[in-house]
Amino acid sequence: MLSPSALFSVVGLQRLVGTKETLVPKFFGASFLPPGDVPTILTNEVYTRAQTCSTRRSVFNASKIANAIGPIQQQLSSEDIALSIILRCAMAARRSVTGFSRPSLFLKVTNLRMRMNPPLPENAVGNLFWLTSVFLKESEIELYDLVLKMRHALVEFCNENVNKLKGDEGSALVTEPLKESEDVLKTNPDIFRCTSLRQFPLYEMDFGWGKPIWATSPIYIENVIVLADTRLGDGIEAWVTFEKEVMAIFECDQELLVLLLSTAVLLSITAGSEH
Repeated sequence: MLSPSALFSVVGLQRLVGTKETLVPKFFGASFLPPGDVPTILTNEVYTRAQTCSTRRSVFNASKIANAIGPIQQQLSSEDIALSIILRCAMAARRSVTGFSRPSLFLKVTNLRMRMNPPLPENAVGNLFWLTSVFLKESEIELYDLVLKMRHALVEFCNENVNKLKGDEGSALVTEPLKESEDVLKTNPDIFRCTSLRQFPLYEMDFGWGKPIWATSPIYIENVIVLADTRLGDGIEAWVTFEKEVMAIFECDQELLVLLLSTAVLLSITAGSEH
C-alpha cells in the first residue's frame, strides 16, 4: 500500500504520460535524511488481529456535514467533522463490545512535501510524512477538542521543526517522539490511525488506459481510517477498518448514518452515472 507521500510521487511522475516532456525520478531520501534505526509502534499483534477485521466504505454528504457544524465547531473543517464523528462512533462501539473504556492513542499521517521550505519537487520519490499523535485518557471524550489538538500539534511542528528534518538533527527529531510513545503504549490504549488522501489528484492519474472511475486503498491493519475526496469532489469518502464485532455496531450508529449518502447514491457514484 502506498503512503500519501509515495502516492504523491506516483501522481507527479504520471502527469506527463503521453507528452514529449520527460520527468526523471529524483531519489534523494538518503541524502536528505540518512537512514537509521527507528523504533516502531506497530507490533505483530496488530497485524494478527487484522485477520479478524472488516473494512467498510462510508461517503459523507458535504452539505449535511456543513449543516452539522454548529457555532462551537466553527474552527473545524468538514474533514475534521467527519473524522471526529468516525472516532466518536468507533469508541462508542468499542465500549459496547468490551464493556469498559480505556485510553486511546490517535495517529494521523501528514504529507510534509508541500510543507517544506522550499517545497519538495513532484518528481522526488519516496516517503516524507509525519505522525501527529494525541493521547486521550478514557475520561476525556470531547473529540472535537481532540481534532483541534491534532491540528494545533501539526501547525506547531510545521512552524518550528519541519525544516529541521535534515541530517542528524532530523533523525533525532524523528526518533524521540517514537521513544516517548513507548510509555504511552504501556497503558494498553486503543490505537486509531488516520491518513488523508484528500486534495490528491487520484482521478487525474492516467497510465495509458484512461482515468479511473473509482480510486481506493487497501487496508490491512485494525483501527485505520482513510479519507479521500469523492470523484466529483462533492463529499468525503472514508474507508474504515475495525474488528468485526466493533464494525457491526459502528455501521449502525445513527449519528454516523444521518451524515452519509444513501446506498443508491453510492452505487450511482461508483458506476459513474452522475450528470
